[in-house]
Amino acid sequence: MNGISHTPQSNKPENRRIGVWLIGGYGIVASCTIIGALSLRRPSSATTGLITELPLFEGIPLLPWDTLLFGGMDIRRQSIGATLKELHTHARVLPCGIWDDFADELTEIERKIIPGIFSQQNDAVRSIMDPSFIFEGSLKECVSYIKQSLDDFKTRNRLDDVIVVNLSSTEPFVNIDSHLTSYDGIRQAIDSNIANPYPASVLYAWASIDAGYPYINFTPSQGAHLEGIQKLAMERKIPHAGNDGKTGETLLKSVLAPMFLRKNLEVLSWEGYNILGNTDGLILEDPKNKATKIRSKGRTLDAILGYSPHSKVTIDMVPSLSDWKIAWDFIHFNGFLNTPMTMQFIWNGCDSLLAAPLVLDLVRLVEFAHRKCEYGIQTQLSCFFKDPLGCQQLDFIRQYDMLENYVHHMKGS
Repeated sequence: MNGISHTPQSNKPENRRIGVWLIGGYGIVASCTIIGALSLRRPSSATTGLITELPLFEGIPLLPWDTLLFGGMDIRRQSIGATLKELHTHARVLPCGIWDDFADELTEIERKIIPGIFSQQNDAVRSIMDPSFIFEGSLKECVSYIKQSLDDFKTRNRLDDVIVVNLSSTEPFVNIDSHLTSYDGIRQAIDSNIANPYPASVLYAWASIDAGYPYINFTPSQGAHLEGIQKLAMERKIPHAGNDGKTGETLLKSVLAPMFLRKNLEVLSWEGYNILGNTDGLILEDPKNKATKIRSKGRTLDAILGYSPHSKVTIDMVPSLSDWKIAWDFIHFNGFLNTPMTMQFIWNGCDSLLAAPLVLDLVRLVEFAHRKCEYGIQTQLSCFFKDPLGCQQLDFIRQYDMLENYVHHMKGS
């Protein structure tokens, strides 16, 4: 549940400099987010896909695009321009040469992407990481390194705030001993420097929030899911949001399932088959990482329908698809007089270009919340996530109503 302080910051957004710290800063989603933000500085750029550019948000003082400055961490080193060029070549998206149009800006951003930390539990990532571009240290050293890196980024670039966004690869779910998930348990574990029981996403979330920076978990990894981190956010008066950006098949489920419920049509089974390429597909080939993703995608139907039809989600890697993600869903349902009927759909979208505008929207909205001195879980942002923290409502339209009501309240306050 989010809280509100009564001493909002008075700085106008156009006068602010805001850092966006991307965990997984060299990845495809991060690269598309960065090039998208740079492109939006041009008056002629299309704003399709950006919720915060809808008429609803007129009158809300959100950040202009030219106030954002990017940096981050990764466990592999590569060129953002090369990533974008490869995406254009293999996925046939992005305007040709857009990476050259912003070559100087991309080079400057790459100087601000530093080695990340590596979770020993994540075997699938070993095949893509660069051992020379990783910070290795104890639990206490890793947390201190993240905090110091964020503080340095803010200080050196004279920033008013930094928003941390986790865009890294999906981690396997880690069963952490219950005494190490509370606020006191996490704090004591770090202070006593025990052998690290936490996945990297938990350390990023704790360190970011403890240092005073808002945190967005765009991945299905555990991140700020632990009760102790949520308590920390309330104590530090820091906003955070997550988990797992909702861009494709689950988005459609969250729109279509309420239709079946409200039409009193009984869903007998709902089977989803997903194929994708890119690094995400490679990482999800590992059963432990795949289980985390399916866990995030899996609770939508039961939560909306109020019962549990037979349902299975399958995810397979198809290298030739590059960044394209295809979902085929088969829905078997009972109509009037128990007549069995079917519905099928195919979703075919470019994964990173579906995700990037959501990331930019979330950065603007979380920064706005921090500027308004709101803190804790930002439940009004639930429509952005498959598995939203602090919200049991998974119906997309009702989730969007929560965001709309929040915006109207902000306009009236």
